[in-house]
Formats: sequence, C-alpha cells, structure tokens
Amino acid sequence: MQQTNEPQKGITLDDLALMIKQGFDGVGEDMGAMKKELQDEVGTLRGEVGTLRGEMGTLRGEVGTLKKVMDNGFEKVNLRLDNVAHRFELVELEKRVDVLEDRAGVRKR
Repeated sequence: MQQTNEPQKGITLDDLALMIKQGFDGVGEDMGAMKKELQDEVGTLRGEVGTLRGEMGTLRGEVGTLKKVMDNGFEKVNLRLDNVAHRFELVELEKRVDVLEDRAGVRKR
C-alpha cells in the first residue's frame, strides 16, 4: 500500500482543535487530582509537625525537671563531700599522730 502526503479527508481543523482541547482538558484534570493529593499530603504533614512540636514541648519540660533534680542531687553530694575529710588528709593526719605518739611514748592501738 502506498502512502501519500495528502492529508486524510474527513479530519477538519475543528476536529483537530477538539482533539487538542480534549488532551489539555485531560491534563488539567490530572493536574487537579495531583494538586488535591499534594494538598492532602501537606495537611497531613502539618498535623504531624504540630504533634512533634507538642511532644518536643513535653520533652523540654521533662528535661528541665530532670535537670533540677540532678542539680539538687549534685548539690547535696557536694555538700556531703565538703564535710568529709579527704583520704589524703586522713593519711597525713595519721602520720602526724604516729609521730606525736612516738614522741609522747604512748602505745599505738
């Protein structure tokens, strides 16, 4: 069968215009559906971000509470350590007592 370069009879410019319009209409519908889907996803993400913000606020409060508890605990430990003679001080005092006992002639226990 031979192909000719002659345009097919029966298709008019109006027919071509209608086909192009239908193609664009289909693209427009697809874009509308994609836009709706994206809007739904953005809405979901906004909700999740709001939830995360709330959880972070809760965590900040809990961390603040823990910090206060730890600071109070460290302060109590430091106060107790300040009131206790350090090991090197005890060793030095024992040496001094030994020297004094030797000089005084007192028996060691």
